[in-house]
Amino acid sequence: MVLKRIGPMSCAKIYGVLCVAIGLLFGIIFAVITWMTSQMFEPGMESGDMGGGFGFMFGTGAIIAFPILYGIAGFIIGYLSAVVYNWLANFMGGIELEFD
Repeated sequence: MVLKRIGPMSCAKIYGVLCVAIGLLFGIIFAVITWMTSQMFEPGMESGDMGGGFGFMFGTGAIIAFPILYGIAGFIIGYLSAVVYNWLANFMGGIELEFD
């Protein structure tokens, strides 16, 4: 059995959603690190002050922005990868698959 063609739009959708999930995970990690470090490095903070407003907003923005940016990039890369695979499969014959 030989895989001769991949539907570019279906590949783009699957890869885009996968990248949204990865972007959400990275956004949460980035937000937690930003929230924690903004408490330590806020300029002009006195001991015991709970500053870090900018860091909190920046970290929260990462939870929203990372999945959107990763999803868009993943969609584009998934689409282009399928197009390139289809083009190469015309010349090389595709990927051989073996199932039981």
